Amino acid sequence: MKAVLTAMERRHPNHSRDDLIFPSVMKGAINIGTLGRFVRETMRWPIKITAHGFRTTLNDWRRAKQCYRDELWDVQVDHLPKGKVRQAYTDDDLLPQRRKMMEAYHAYASRPEPCSDNVVNLQKAKKA
Repeated sequence: MKAVLTAMERRHPNHSRDDLIFPSVMKGAINIGTLGRFVRETMRWPIKITAHGFRTTLNDWRRAKQCYRDELWDVQVDHLPKGKVRQAYTDDDLLPQRRKMMEAYHAYASRPEPCSDNVVNLQKAKKA
């Protein structure tokens, strides 16, 4: 994922810290195939990845290892709060807490060796 982020940063060098990684022409909505298509067509990696896989990995880590609140997860992946009342009274994007969570996840995911045998090292996989 780090290589993907580096490639996107080269494509959009003047982005701010809060910009979307994969900008969309769909008024901010993210097409779930964008990440996979970018890796396959632009980076030419012969592996299949999905945004859902990255989201699942983040959510599993959050729940099992770090105990970050469901609310942070929901805001991070742009889920609407459950129920019309919560939607009406929820305005805070919890950015400082989400940034802390994502920095902790970055530290976890950036380690040199995967913590489990079911984790695929993308750098090694693309060379195979």
